[in-house]
This record gives sequence, structure tokens and C-alpha cells, in this order.
Amino acid sequence: MAAIFTGQTALITGAATGIGRATALALAAEGARVWINHRDQHQLAERVVEHITANGGDACAIEADVSDPAGVAAMFETIEAHGPLELLVNNAGVILEKPFLETSEADWARVLGVDLAGVYRCCRHALARMQQRRSGAIVNVASDLGFLGREQYVAYCTAKAGVIGLTRSLAREFAASASTASRPAPSPRRWSARSI
Repeated sequence: MAAIFTGQTALITGAATGIGRATALALAAEGARVWINHRDQHQLAERVVEHITANGGDACAIEADVSDPAGVAAMFETIEAHGPLELLVNNAGVILEKPFLETSEADWARVLGVDLAGVYRCCRHALARMQQRRSGAIVNVASDLGFLGREQYVAYCTAKAGVIGLTRSLAREFAASASTASRPAPSPRRWSARSI
């Protein structure tokens, strides 16, 4: 029986650790060529690549800060130069635990810049290409806190609520095409995203 994603290319943002790493390993095990996106985690990302290639898979690390529009654009250009992207997993995220009245403008901008605007940017680049080919899939990793909220996590909860709304809206807007979007919402207790 052929692996599910044989011959397909996948990009997982924030894939050096945690859910992103596990997703990359799972997709590679199912035959996908995996791009391991990271920000300042060269050694960890290379370890994921080495693990995948040692088990017969195909992977490459690519650095980009998803909060940087130019960096995201360059990342997609690099990936597409090697072949079409069929699957995007928006997993990159930062968590800020801080009382609301102590949350600075810089704190707010950083969390929403990665956790929400980064998802928007990657979706925009991916969907522009997927719609032309009328194929592809996007998974946006949300959180149950996007529904529930939590004290001292206002920026994070706001960003994840935005991801949920973004994903629902994209799923409706692109329902007529072959591109799809979904959003799992894991508990943050199981997520080892980098805290800032």
C-alpha cells in the first residue's frame, strides 16, 4: 500500500520542536517531502531533518520568521523553486504569560505577529498558488484557549481566536475550489511552543 502523501510537498512552520516536529515526522513517514521551518533553531531543525532522512524520508530545513512579510515571501519562493507545495501546516507560535495590564505594545505585536499575522501571511502565499492549481490543503493549529480564554494569556488567546475565525472564513471562501483549510485546537498543556 502506498503512503498517503507520496510525492507531495509539505511545509510545517515551527517544526523544530513540539507539535510541529511530530507533524513533520508523521508526514514524512507517509511519503511527503517535508520543509522544516524554524526561527533561530538551526540545530534542532537539522536534527529533525536527520531523523527523517535516516528513516528513508526527504526533508530540508528552512529558516524564516513568519512575522516578517519579506521572510515569508522568500521562504515560499524557495520552496516553490523545488516544486509545488501541496500541504501547509501553520504551527509556528509563541506564548506569552503576563497580566494584561503588564502586556506591552511590543508584547502584543510580537504574539499577534507570529500567532495570527504569520498564519495569515502563510495562508495567503499558499492559497494563491493552490488556487491556481485547484489543489492543496492547509491546517492551522489553533488552541482550545481560542474558545475559552485564560487569565494572563490575553495576547495568546486573542491570536488563537483570530486563527479560528480566519480558518473558518477561508474554508467558506475557498469551498468551491479544491483547496481546503482546517484547524485542530490542541490543549496548550501539550504544546511546547517557545515562550517569550
